[in-house]
Amino acid sequence: MLDLTKGYDPTKPLIYEFPLDCFEDDVLAFPRTDNITDSRIFYSGDPLEKQDYQLIFRINKREEKLLESDIVPAYYNLLIVNNRVLNILNKVCPTDFQTFPVTIKSRIGKRKSKAFINHDYSLVHIIKKVDSIDYVESEFLMMDNSKPKEPGNVLGPIRLRFKSNCMKETHIAKDSTFKSIIFISAHLFHILYKSDIKGVEFMPDYLCFYERNNYPELFR
Repeated sequence: MLDLTKGYDPTKPLIYEFPLDCFEDDVLAFPRTDNITDSRIFYSGDPLEKQDYQLIFRINKREEKLLESDIVPAYYNLLIVNNRVLNILNKVCPTDFQTFPVTIKSRIGKRKSKAFINHDYSLVHIIKKVDSIDYVESEFLMMDNSKPKEPGNVLGPIRLRFKSNCMKETHIAKDSTFKSIIFISAHLFHILYKSDIKGVEFMPDYLCFYERNNYPELFR
């Protein structure tokens, strides 16, 4: 995990990102053929009934390499963590999320992976939503350029900027409008960093995926 917070407003959150060197084989898939549960139930950020959702993920990686990650990148921005991370979250922000056990299996038919079934990880379902985006300083793909930059008129961010002091007592949250955006407080980030948590990154807003994707010339 990189610490890129020098000079960054400490009252702003940091956004959840895949590592810069992340490849397809490093990302957990959530195949419909394995799952009755629809992954979209975790998108809204609303609390869910506690039940066995039988969540099965697959990855094209050896189990010993998988276990090197405390947080495993997953499609659909699902947050998959081991007990090290879970213990930290339970101490810092136990009311910000729910957890559900997951099963991770090797990908079927992939020669790289020796078959395994792993139960060492959990899905963190974030149930706090924060109005985090500064609509004046951010840039967006608009439904209609004649309309003002407001949540209902925006398709998605191009350049993302967070508000200062938006987290208050919350430490892990989704944006109240763009619920695929996951972020954490600077306080939680520094605890994870000092604990040498591996697997993903938490970036300042000006270094996030949207900026790298839409303004690649800034990162050459």
